[in-house]
Amino acid sequence: MTNADAYHAGMLAGLTMNTIQIPSLLLENYARMELNEVEMMLVIHLIYFSVHDGIGFPTPEQLAKRMSVTSSQIFASIERLVRDEFIQIEEITEAETGKQGERYNLTPILHKFNVHSLDNALKKQPFTETSGRKDLFSIFEREFARPLSSMEYEMIVNWLDQDRYPEPLILTALKEAVFAGKVHFRYIDRILLEWNRNQIRTPEEAKTHTERYRG
Repeated sequence: MTNADAYHAGMLAGLTMNTIQIPSLLLENYARMELNEVEMMLVIHLIYFSVHDGIGFPTPEQLAKRMSVTSSQIFASIERLVRDEFIQIEEITEAETGKQGERYNLTPILHKFNVHSLDNALKKQPFTETSGRKDLFSIFEREFARPLSSMEYEMIVNWLDQDRYPEPLILTALKEAVFAGKVHFRYIDRILLEWNRNQIRTPEEAKTHTERYRG
């Protein structure tokens, strides 16, 4: 290794110290979800404050010290994110002291991006026999944020081969599970069984049925 290579490696090591994980889904799709750069950086700083500093409810002034905008602009951005349900402000009670406080809940923004990602998958060209199952398995693994077990693979195969559920309908059921915050196979299977009993075979029919049920 040359001196230049060693210097470069040392710089990279220094840059990656005290890092936090930012879901790639956010970085790849925030513009499509109509978030601007200030709002996206605000979300990143909220994650950093929570994970690195242990501060779940930083003030606009604290955030402004790390950003290139004023506290008033940050306050306006937070209002927008809360109004459009990208983030939530929730009350908490400390277990040890019983002291009440608030914190930012970032679960809604991840939920929105997951639903948006599934919408994009549903808008793709129809699955082919050769590539469809691989794509379907990949989408499930991404939403579950882990590799699927052999039993889970088998369940998807059974949905396709035995139950004859169309791939887009399976993805729609997954989307419904994400929307309900119940991302597990039993819940998805119950959705598909209900739709089958009601002779629902397309995402459009499922949407109409679900809207009628929710209404």
